Amino acid sequence: MIVAARLGSPLVIGVGDGEHYIASDGSPLVGHTDRIVYLADNELAVVTAQSIRVIHRDEGYVRHNVKVLDIDTTQVELGSYPHYMLRRFLSNPRQ
Repeated sequence: MIVAARLGSPLVIGVGDGEHYIASDGSPLVGHTDRIVYLADNELAVVTAQSIRVIHRDEGYVRHNVKVLDIDTTQVELGSYPHYMLRRFLSNPRQ
């Protein structure tokens, strides 16, 4: 079991078959899954290999929506860069 909470920074859960992934963005999940759950601020998720339960701090359990991860693999390829964050920064330093 993993408990993940969001407040301020992005947090997503990749939905797999008998597995789930936690990431700050959907791009690292490309190639692992094409289904994703975006958490909102003040939400936490109780994640096991088989299930996801989302709880809002003030509202209690909430229904989570599984969205299609619509990122092309060419958008996240490293090219000549050693890791993704360096590629992202050096290819567009004004972001």
